[in-house]
Amino acid sequence: MRELTAYLVKTGLGAVTGAASAYVSVVAHWALTIPFAAAVYLAITYAMMGAVQRDNPHLSGRRRWTLAVGAYSTIWLMCWLLVYNLIA
Repeated sequence: MRELTAYLVKTGLGAVTGAASAYVSVVAHWALTIPFAAAVYLAITYAMMGAVQRDNPHLSGRRRWTLAVGAYSTIWLMCWLLVYNLIA
């Protein structure tokens, strides 16, 4: 899996997870949102780890885990704020 594909997948999941986190914030307690988002990020990164390693053997272990973390967290936060303000 190329790095651009990993960025796009994690950015898309950040948007979906942000909307789901906003819904969880309204229905349940807001403190569940960050562990939920972190768990989704860890799960998708672990699932993509083999494909990323196969196509980019030069990436270190740390770089594979932090690939697109900024894009994911930024999009997650923006979507969470947008959806939370729309439904709350």
